[in-house]
Amino acid sequence: MPWKPQEVESFEAFVGELTTLMPSTSSANQLYWFRGQRDASWRLESSLRRCLPPRTLSIPRVLEIEEEARMAFRSVAHLFVNPQLLGKVFTTPCWWALMQHHGAPTRLLDWTLSPYVAAYFAVQQRGSEKAGAVWCFCSNILRARAHEIIGSPPDFEAKGAAEWYANQLKELQERQIVLPLEFSMASSERCAAQQGRFTMCFHPLASHDCLIEQTLPNYVRKLTIPNEKKPEFLLRLREMNITGSALFPGVDGLGQSVRELVNLRSHYG
Repeated sequence: MPWKPQEVESFEAFVGELTTLMPSTSSANQLYWFRGQRDASWRLESSLRRCLPPRTLSIPRVLEIEEEARMAFRSVAHLFVNPQLLGKVFTTPCWWALMQHHGAPTRLLDWTLSPYVAAYFAVQQRGSEKAGAVWCFCSNILRARAHEIIGSPPDFEAKGAAEWYANQLKELQERQIVLPLEFSMASSERCAAQQGRFTMCFHPLASHDCLIEQTLPNYVRKLTIPNEKKPEFLLRLREMNITGSALFPGVDGLGQSVRELVNLRSHYG
């Protein structure tokens, strides 16, 4: 059967679709990662790809800009980032993960282990009146397929890891190969609260949609949530303490949580 998105009409229907995807209810030894997008028409595009003009830059030029951004961040990161965390940042992907959670554009794409955290991002109504979407894929399958092509990467803190990633990123820069990334230490409080994970594509401008074929379509799902159902989802998630203040530690998260409250009050008296 061809791969295609599936609409869920209620929060209960959404939970039902998770039965075969969660470790507690699935009979298979599979671990799914999730991503929420408030517009279901959006592709799985990295912040770097969205930041750069489409189809006007060569790969060498993009790599030059990407490295300049990394060095600009690295040169002053020690003024703001926990020294214990910086002491574990040895490879380029580690720097990208740190940059990603502080708002800098990178080729990485954010995912989470929690479908409910993903749903929260899918039902945000600010800036969109369209259906939202929760993407998910089996990380075990994607990792195995990637390792068949590139071999098994060393641990990020292992000796020689920085050189291995530098070589692979150079050699595979024109290949649309997606690799799931897991780090031994969260890159920020926000990443820890959101149970964050990342995917990285070796082609700096490729959409991560290519993971559909790489993972195999049977192990990828896209659940769409109608726009009119978003307030219901937001309310149900709030009952589970999935709110801005929980997912974005600090006063900015508190402000986001209050925004959600105002939104919900307009729908539920």
